[in-house]
Amino acid sequence: MTDTAAERLAVIRDRAKAATEGPWQRDTEYGPNFFANIDGPYLQGVGDLNFGVGEQAEADEALVANAQKDIAWLLAYADGAIQTGRKQQEYIADLEAQLEKATADLQQSQTAFQSLARRVGMGIEPALEQCQAEYGGPGYTRCELADGHDGRHDSALGNLRRATWGGATDA
Repeated sequence: MTDTAAERLAVIRDRAKAATEGPWQRDTEYGPNFFANIDGPYLQGVGDLNFGVGEQAEADEALVANAQKDIAWLLAYADGAIQTGRKQQEYIADLEAQLEKATADLQQSQTAFQSLARRVGMGIEPALEQCQAEYGGPGYTRCELADGHDGRHDSALGNLRRATWGGATDA
């Protein structure tokens, strides 16, 4: 028994290539249970295969008689599936490389922007996890950190009518 799917497929492929080409059909000229490929330029015998009689015997005979062409089809299908899997793995690897580059570019841009902001005296810091403003003075409710809100307000703390963040005015 082989260890990998690739090894197993190679063994099956070798057996299929070595076997008599299909389709195999009953050829009663050589006996009631003789099967051969009768489509070629000459008779290629498989041999006597006595399946018996009945429904099960007919199913067994159909399986064996069609094995060569069925195995060839399955091997071709497996090859296609393997090739598709390889292409998908390459595509995923390419996407991961693009993501890694985009992440590095973003980090480089953030570092450059923060450096520039410090040079021009903007003092920009990373966004806060929670707004530091308290409405109404110390001990009162803090505002919530909404989308786009960096934790800074355009008006004095406690002045709800003129506090702005994220481009919206709380009026």
